[in-house]
Amino acid sequence: MNIFKRFPALKPALFCIAALFVFGGSVNYGAFDFIPALPFLAFVVYAALNWRKWYAPAAVVLVLACTGLYCLKKEHGVLFHPALGRTFVLAEDACLRLYQYKEESFALANAEPTCRTRPMKDAVKAQALPKGTRLTVDRVTVDNGEFGERYVITARTVLSERTRFPLQLIQWQDGAPARESDLRRAVFYDAALLMYWPVAPVLLSGLWKNLPQ
Repeated sequence: MNIFKRFPALKPALFCIAALFVFGGSVNYGAFDFIPALPFLAFVVYAALNWRKWYAPAAVVLVLACTGLYCLKKEHGVLFHPALGRTFVLAEDACLRLYQYKEESFALANAEPTCRTRPMKDAVKAQALPKGTRLTVDRVTVDNGEFGERYVITARTVLSERTRFPLQLIQWQDGAPARESDLRRAVFYDAALLMYWPVAPVLLSGLWKNLPQ
């Protein structure tokens, strides 16, 4: 294309931008996972097949690296969640309620002085945990309710090996409240924000309307 001859730096610039979006898709915990990055992956494949020089090997390295990151993301490992293995403390009295669905069981923790209130539907067992109880982050999961991201800590308790704790219920040993930023790597989270690109016009339009006239 003539435009690439006139602007030789355009090809590597476009390739790098597409690679960044592919990286963002591979680490995205959003509801649509890697799907928003597919057009950019298609562009990378096109460049690898049709452009000369270093584009083909660069595309191979990119795909292999992002595939590895994508698999690690699915494992919810410490690379993505630095709080794994960290000790936390209950900031309030809590009630754990156990739920059993076929062969799967888990418990949910709620801020509650006792477990004497009427149990939530389908709960098969309940147990109180006092404020100050120390537990260890065993897993970090991401809930995509309403297409957002809500980070949930899972820990082993006497009631269940899979007890989920909302962030507002816990704090770290130094007294600092737990925040979502403590549970994720900023480099991956920031890159994943690129997957909002399909709704960028709507977001920019709303921002423009809210600017002072």
